[in-house]
Amino acid sequence: VGYDMSQRAAEKCFKAAGLKPGDVDVVELHDCFSANELITYEALGLCEEGKPWTSTHLLQLVVENEYLFYQPSPI
Repeated sequence: VGYDMSQRAAEKCFKAAGLKPGDVDVVELHDCFSANELITYEALGLCEEGKPWTSTHLLQLVVENEYLFYQPSPI
């Protein structure tokens, strides 16, 4: 699924539910390529477009059943 398709689908879902991306507490997302997951976070509106690593949200990444916690530091 491409970026544009994911973005349109997310916009329709959020509108139908009366929610915004900031209302989302948990997302389970999988793609076979790590970069595609970051692109999809952007498409879903969960982070700033073009800068998924600058999200102010605590990102919890699950890698091979191990939890890694990453909190971007303010620069």
